[in-house]
Amino acid sequence: MYKNTYTPPIPAEIPSDTHAKTPKEEYDFNYALLTQPIQVLEGPGRDVRLEPFVPSIYAEKLYIGAKDHPELVRYLPFDLWQSVGDVNIFLEEFFRREQSRLLYAIIDKKTETFAGMISWINSSPKDLTSEIGFVFILPPAQRTHVLTHSVSLLLEHGFNLPSDGGLGLRRIQWQANELNLPSTKAALRLGFVLESPIRIRLQRTVKPGKEGSYSGRQGDGLYEAGRMSRNTNILSLTYIDWLEDGKREHVQSLVERKPKA
Repeated sequence: MYKNTYTPPIPAEIPSDTHAKTPKEEYDFNYALLTQPIQVLEGPGRDVRLEPFVPSIYAEKLYIGAKDHPELVRYLPFDLWQSVGDVNIFLEEFFRREQSRLLYAIIDKKTETFAGMISWINSSPKDLTSEIGFVFILPPAQRTHVLTHSVSLLLEHGFNLPSDGGLGLRRIQWQANELNLPSTKAALRLGFVLESPIRIRLQRTVKPGKEGSYSGRQGDGLYEAGRMSRNTNILSLTYIDWLEDGKREHVQSLVERKPKA
């Protein structure tokens, strides 16, 4: 017998009022790809701006905008929030405590209204890579300019060098449950390249109650045994695609056309 004392960690309880009253000047985003203050993202021709998501400003707006729309979290790894307190817990657990993630609030400049959220996830300072995730567009903003303009701002910010105010990334990724065809189609339309015509099989488990491709086996895993697994479509853009292969111009053409998707 060989000794192994590992036990799964017990998550610390997060109070529902976490950072509910923290002013934006004091809220620490704790993001690993930046050593300077987080900035608002906006640019010429973009009819949205991306503001760092401060709970005291945006948690209630997110809760109110989403509360009657469970379809918004159909493929996301969390359930619809039942209160503003649930949103505060979500923001702390999924973002502020995860150094590889940074969440933005999407503001539609045409109406100066909150339109949803979008984020960097799986960011690696060592490999200079990140992923656009938790794309969450509220119903009034769907099938408008909001998604295209928001992603274009992240791509520009991601691929720009630090000397130009960007992150200097080499690769930006997009992942989608293979069952979530609208997400894959949106990424393809925005110029992302499907890494392989074959999906990545059983790439991750999904939260109980969420849709997956295959059921798990009873008795497997340290956590919730029998959880479903999903197949995943992996798409990406590299700085070579962006700077040399016309993807930047492609995205700019979509922005100028003010498309409906």
